[in-house]
Amino acid sequence: TKGDTAWCPNMCDVLWKALAAFGVMLAFIALIVTIISQKYRQNIIIYYQRLTEFQFNAKVYRSCREISPGSKSGIYTIQPKASSLPFQVYCEMGDAGGGWTLVASIHENNIFGKCTIGDKWSSEQGNSLTDHASSGNWQNNNIFGSVSTLTFQDYKNAAYMDLNASNVMMWHVRNQTPLQRLSKVAKFKYFTNNNFLRRYGKTLRNLYNDFAPIKPAVKGINPLLSALNASSSNITSLVDNWYRYNYHGQRAIHFSGVYMFSSVNQVAYRVTGGTFSTIYYNQDHFLYDHDTEIVASSIYPFIAMAWIGNSKRNLEGLDFMVWLDHGENRREYQSTYTTQTLNVANMTAKFRAHNVFGDIGDPSICEVYFYIGSRRNWNSRFPTALSVRQWPSATSSASNIVGVVGWPQNILFGYVLLSRSDSRAVTVHQVSNVLMEYMKIAASFRFVFPNTPIVTRASFIRGNPALLNATIPYMERQFVDPGYIQFRAFNAYGFPNALCPGFKTNSVRPERLCVGGIKTYTSDDYRGVQSMYGYTYRRMKRQCGDFAGWSQRHPMNQTGPTATNRALNDVDTAILIFTK
Repeated sequence: TKGDTAWCPNMCDVLWKALAAFGVMLAFIALIVTIISQKYRQNIIIYYQRLTEFQFNAKVYRSCREISPGSKSGIYTIQPKASSLPFQVYCEMGDAGGGWTLVASIHENNIFGKCTIGDKWSSEQGNSLTDHASSGNWQNNNIFGSVSTLTFQDYKNAAYMDLNASNVMMWHVRNQTPLQRLSKVAKFKYFTNNNFLRRYGKTLRNLYNDFAPIKPAVKGINPLLSALNASSSNITSLVDNWYRYNYHGQRAIHFSGVYMFSSVNQVAYRVTGGTFSTIYYNQDHFLYDHDTEIVASSIYPFIAMAWIGNSKRNLEGLDFMVWLDHGENRREYQSTYTTQTLNVANMTAKFRAHNVFGDIGDPSICEVYFYIGSRRNWNSRFPTALSVRQWPSATSSASNIVGVVGWPQNILFGYVLLSRSDSRAVTVHQVSNVLMEYMKIAASFRFVFPNTPIVTRASFIRGNPALLNATIPYMERQFVDPGYIQFRAFNAYGFPNALCPGFKTNSVRPERLCVGGIKTYTSDDYRGVQSMYGYTYRRMKRQCGDFAGWSQRHPMNQTGPTATNRALNDVDTAILIFTK
């Protein structure tokens, strides 16, 4: 109609303008997306263009070692097992005699993403306060990634578990390097030539599954703690009117109804000459270079205990510091039992104790410091002294420091807290009876420390030990020895890293140096336990991820390490693993 004809031009004009505006908006969005992804897309395009010119070979081999000497490095097809399908791998035919099969690459896609997507060599499942598992990819049969993009993402092929080998080789290559340039631009190349892998199952999968699994450290002192806990009723019955104090959190004993402490029963340890580290209740601490394990256990009586193996005799001594606030002189008296010696069933012990007592209605407090050893049962080398570095002189508070010195070996060093509800002092006879019961239980104990790493010497093809050492954070260099490859390293809390590429280490912070790890905790978990665990779990957070704790909380440098961080250039590097 005439009215419709008048309406259409106006309405159509509006529609056309709207469509035009919508088209401009879409074009703008597309431009932004293009700009953001341009660098990555260009790299991929160039990568695949160059890949078409790279060495391919359609013949099927059992491994790269079967390829004729003098052949070019490149992509070949192998079938290590007749029962498996053929697959493509990168073969390095030039270095160290050639015949090397690239089985895996480790790549950090986000150093600040802790156990997030892309962390296939640690965990992609987020963190956990209690479930300290890993992806399992170091020790399982999973495969992932692609040979064509092995410097863009984590990579593992079937040769990792199916191809029997004797040695390994590793390269450090910047991320997004094309295959045909891997060898040319690798910053470090090193390999083993001692056939060590034959002793560990002939594959990396077998090495990690059977000899060095990536899971929290085995606690060698636990069997003894379990035996002491099982005898708790018998032990506490040796103290008349035993007072059963209450535990509060992970480092405190709390009064309930009667007055025991106005503050906490805090325990810390240090290696002679070092600084003190807090011992959280029921959290093991490990000093691997000294074959030493330390734990404080909230059983009855409370006990903090260290097994000192010290097989290298490189530990001069160990100190415990115990801080207690007895509360504003509410107790009237104190007394000290000077060093006493006990002998039971081939076991020998020495102890020293401090009593605070005498305030009617409040329990007494008796702190006992001791060591136990046996030349026959444990081949112990006894301390030269139970050294008292600091001892209380008041009834209100105390900060005691007691240690063992003289490079002791194969002994137990401990602190135990006894208490009586009737405010009377714990007698020296009662202290002796408690320790003699410990000695009887410990007589059958044998400490097993199955957490030793697998270490093998490596020879450099490119780079050298000094240059590799220059990539290590300054604070950790004293604990690093370049020119090796170490499989598995535990930190002081028993959490593992899988691989220390190019060096061995006895650091208690290997997360700053090594790669691969396990789940630790989430930020939500951390808020609930921060006051309880403090620094322990801040460290646990920074351990999670493929390159673990290479970035601490401090700023990172682009080209060189800091005191605690690796360089950004090293974070932007893939570690390639070959076997032969």
